[in-house]
Amino acid sequence: MHRSPLAVRVLLVGGAAGDSGVQRSLRRSEQLPYHLSVALQNGLSVDELSEAITHLAFYAGWPNAMTAINQLKKITDEHDA
Repeated sequence: MHRSPLAVRVLLVGGAAGDSGVQRSLRRSEQLPYHLSVALQNGLSVDELSEAITHLAFYAGWPNAMTAINQLKKITDEHDA
């Protein structure tokens, strides 16, 4: 089972419903690079991850989504180098 897309969602939005789950996960953006990398290794495209992050922005907030997009860009730039 590929868990990275789910992990990205949990890190952006939270594992539990309600503010407590969201607040717990929003402070864990340092874990995103690992999970984004694994999601790419598991076959998700950059476009798919970007779409998921954009969708989740409405739940996690645009500042958190932009952090995730910037981390995804950094990972893909490093991979292409």
